[in-house]
Amino acid sequence: MLTDRERAEAVRLFSAHGYDAPLRVARVTSEDERVFVVPPAAFAALPEQSLAADLQKALGRKVWIVSDSDSWESEPLQ
Repeated sequence: MLTDRERAEAVRLFSAHGYDAPLRVARVTSEDERVFVVPPAAFAALPEQSLAADLQKALGRKVWIVSDSDSWESEPLQ
């Protein structure tokens, strides 16, 4: 689980990189990582590597940003 501060920082960083829609994350399988799942069109427009690096620093976890597909079970960021 992310703290309120970490959730707010993730929302802020996505917004700063041009993504303002509600955030979704893949189901947590390890507390030391987070996978953010975004729609394909948004994924293509995001500066994925710099955003992931910023998120890793802010959250203190490994972070991936992926395009939504049937491969990912995701839920709203809570």
